[in-house]
Amino acid sequence: MFTPRPLRSNAQLDTIPWITYTSPEVGQIGLTEEQANKQQVEYTVEQLDLAEIDRAITDNDQGFIKVLLNKKRRIIGATVVSDNASEALSLLTHMYYHKQSLSSLLKTVIPYPTIASGLSIMASKNVTDQVANSVFSNLLFNKWRK
Repeated sequence: MFTPRPLRSNAQLDTIPWITYTSPEVGQIGLTEEQANKQQVEYTVEQLDLAEIDRAITDNDQGFIKVLLNKKRRIIGATVVSDNASEALSLLTHMYYHKQSLSSLLKTVIPYPTIASGLSIMASKNVTDQVANSVFSNLLFNKWRK
């Protein structure tokens, strides 16, 4: 007699995004700030207001994109609030699953104008901040060493 066995899955449930199709849409992948704090994960936050994205300005879309980065600057969570949140969340889900950093987006051509193109703006600012902090830190360190 055939006895069915329980199905086994290698699915990583934390890589499944969720989105609420309201106006605006709200989507999320990975950790929230609350979860990261509860798990005592060290992270930084990059946030971009949609007012900085040409498509959002054109469509009168209001909201934000928020990305949590770990110490290695890899995405550990993201939240998008926008009329087209699912568009940006798709790319963020891919990056989260593959443990990519925001700076990896600088090697990618993202269709313009889209809400997802705002991620390029965020990546550029993130890299600029890293360089500025590194240069500033080096200047302080070198001054201290003298």
